Amino acid sequence: MATATFPRAVRRPANALAAGRAQFLEIHFWKPIDNSALVRDESPTRRHDLLVLLGVGVLLFSVLMLFTMEHFQSLEARYQIESLKTQSAQLEESNARLRRDQADLTKPQRLEKLAIQYGMVRASAQQVITWGQGEAVPLPEP
Repeated sequence: MATATFPRAVRRPANALAAGRAQFLEIHFWKPIDNSALVRDESPTRRHDLLVLLGVGVLLFSVLMLFTMEHFQSLEARYQIESLKTQSAQLEESNARLRRDQADLTKPQRLEKLAIQYGMVRASAQQVITWGQGEAVPLPEP
């Protein structure tokens, strides 16, 4: 089946070809071609090249993911170190405060005041027993 196209009337610009030249008829033939029965031959070198390229891509991706994982783990470790430093500073401050409280609670003046408040009296010399310094002192009989 042949189709013919006729030239269209087109106004030429000023710099176009000289007037009077003929235009030729363009004829196009249309023929359906069925290539579904064709099978491309497999090239063993092409398949090998593609497998090598795939292997290199997988290796590169693995290295990139490993680097990324290491980077994020180091960031996480830095955040943990910072939080542990702040926690350590808070615990040191709490420890210092508790030591001050302990020192305040064990002052002899405070203990003596509390003993008087609760009705306690000083021990007499006969009630005091020294242990581990020289001879053992027997307890006085009541």
